[in-house]
Amino acid sequence: MLGEGNDKGKFIFEDVRHRAMRGDGRGDARYETEEMKAMLGEDLSTDFYAAGCDFFRPSMDLENSLVLGRENLEKAREQIDNGENVIFLANHQSEADPQVVSCLFEKVSPEMGDLAAHVTYVAGHKVTTDPLAVPFSMGRNLLCIHSKKHIDADPETKPAKSRQNMSAMNSMLTGLREGGMAIWVAPSGGRDRRDVST
Repeated sequence: MLGEGNDKGKFIFEDVRHRAMRGDGRGDARYETEEMKAMLGEDLSTDFYAAGCDFFRPSMDLENSLVLGRENLEKAREQIDNGENVIFLANHQSEADPQVVSCLFEKVSPEMGDLAAHVTYVAGHKVTTDPLAVPFSMGRNLLCIHSKKHIDADPETKPAKSRQNMSAMNSMLTGLREGGMAIWVAPSGGRDRRDVST
């Protein structure tokens, strides 16, 4: 199964700030390591970003979907091109939000499609551990955090989770200092979930 790994092990996310796996041959030095070749196995040439979009695209009615505020998207793209940072705030609708956003941005223009491919999503830690989510997460630029609900759920792991959140914030700060970063945040996150196991 795509992203499942092989007999040498499953895919392991490199850090709290994960860069999308777009397939070898794109000048990404991560693909040159033996460890990455072993983890990805037959999936080494897979563009997980495109695979995720292709998976969800048939379930969308793109022809009848509207993208409002296109002038704001164009302004955001110009700001990013000029080295400024842009933060998108959105209501969290489903686990497929990143793929839906990409497909809708692609509908606006090829340039917006390129913008969508470079967005970094602030995501709950489960997107890197849930076997169903992992292949889709591998195709995304991610900053992974633990929500307050998940931090407080297990007092023994709270210090480690808090350190991971601080690491994620430091990584985001580094990206913002570099400039030209686009971050997608869904402030509502998983707040509608009643159980910390979901």
